[in-house]
Amino acid sequence: MNGNHGGSRWYGTFEVPINGVGTWQIGPYDLWVQRSECEWRLASLQGRDSLDRTLRVDVPSDTTDPPEGAQIKRIAFETSPESVTLGPALADRPVVVSPEDPLQVPTDEKVILYISTPVWVELTTESGRVVLIDEPTHRPSDTWFGPSPMRGELCYATRTAARMVLENIPPRPHRVISVVEIKNRAKDSLTVDRLKIPTPHLSVYVTPEGGLWTETLTFDHHGDGEMAAVMLSSAPPANASGATLARGPRVPMETGLLTRTFGGLLG
Repeated sequence: MNGNHGGSRWYGTFEVPINGVGTWQIGPYDLWVQRSECEWRLASLQGRDSLDRTLRVDVPSDTTDPPEGAQIKRIAFETSPESVTLGPALADRPVVVSPEDPLQVPTDEKVILYISTPVWVELTTESGRVVLIDEPTHRPSDTWFGPSPMRGELCYATRTAARMVLENIPPRPHRVISVVEIKNRAKDSLTVDRLKIPTPHLSVYVTPEGGLWTETLTFDHHGDGEMAAVMLSSAPPANASGATLARGPRVPMETGLLTRTFGGLLG
């Protein structure tokens, strides 16, 4: 399967014959697997171009060598499984997204943003009992989110255009889209220059066309500093027509969790 549009599928269960090879390119991420009678040999490499939209799946593949610069990881079995399963997952830490320009939300207004974050690749045996790989297609930089070095948490950081029109988001196979609803019930306008997306608490849904989505997130701000009640919908957004659950959250979250969500100044 080959293509360069984010709506094609790279995930699923793939059979690889003994001494056979499978290769994937998921945007900036390259994956190579080789099966022998008693082991799987794995190699992955993250490219530098986080905007790469290439999608290429070749199973079985004629490519015998792993990506240049990648290290080989060997997984031993008494008898190697006949297939492996690739699945999309979300980041193992919250992702702090920074709009290209700070966003003002007037009092008593509600806005809807479309935000994408990098997808993680989970490679397991078909039974799912053994996780062979769990890593990002493109690793975001680290950032600290909190009011002080002693209070807060380590997160990932990424820039976003924070689109308000879905069609303005370029489709990429290595990005997951979240619909983010911000309600400002405070008496003053709300300035959003950083927004913490609780990715470990989100699920991944896939559409029939192969698009990746999370639940809708609602941030309900009442003016208590940088706090907001965060609520998750129980289903994928209406934009993701026909979507089905691909992976549940890494860490379940209680509905209505009060959290410090917004960074920077609140005007």
